[in-house]
Amino acid sequence: MKKKLIKYSLEFLVIFLGISLSFVINNWNENKKRKIVEIKHLKELKSDITETLKEAKSDEKLNILDIQSSIYLQDFFFQNIPYNDSLSYHFYRTTQHYQIYPKTSALESIKSIGLDIISNDSIRLRVTDFYQVHIQNLVDLGRVSQGQTNFANSLWPYFEKHFKPINKSIRKDNDWYSDTIYAKYPPKKWQVLDVVKLQKDYKLQLLLDKKMLDRQGSVAYSNRVLIKGEELLKLISKELMKYDN
Repeated sequence: MKKKLIKYSLEFLVIFLGISLSFVINNWNENKKRKIVEIKHLKELKSDITETLKEAKSDEKLNILDIQSSIYLQDFFFQNIPYNDSLSYHFYRTTQHYQIYPKTSALESIKSIGLDIISNDSIRLRVTDFYQVHIQNLVDLGRVSQGQTNFANSLWPYFEKHFKPINKSIRKDNDWYSDTIYAKYPPKKWQVLDVVKLQKDYKLQLLLDKKMLDRQGSVAYSNRVLIKGEELLKLISKELMKYDN
């Protein structure tokens, strides 16, 4: 009887160990598969954020150039500096608008399988904060500027009143206008009709001042996106380094 009990106990132990080992191996395989999926998505997310930051940086640079043009125009209005040909270029710059289109394919893919695929809590929280707060704020600001406060639509009636085009190209001294692929035919130069009337158009001055404030807001939001994006990229890169080998 005792021998049978020992035999049955050993058989049970062997079966138990076999099942337990099988469970451990299966669990290890599932975790490995999950980690492979996570690494793939983190790499794609890193690529998307990098491209989005490039666009944000470009828009920030262009908005700063437009702010500088607005400051130059303020000198014309408030310091009564003589009108010169370059002013038409600076007036034209005030009509430009930039809308960021963030890359979100990796984020959407992650959301489709669940955000918990990202095992690092800090990365998961920062990804949500980056896209749902900072990127969304910058996108919304661009849409507002493109809507009721559209730079070109609101300023154009004043420019039609004060300028006429002449058969000369606007100066080519920045990246956009000197790009022969995307801007083969730059806008015509503007000639002012009456300098005194232009300089005393106070509604135009107020509108240009408001637009400059809007652009400063865009620069501030872009800068915030760049800071938060770079912080997130460092975290993702550090996480990926753990699995390089």
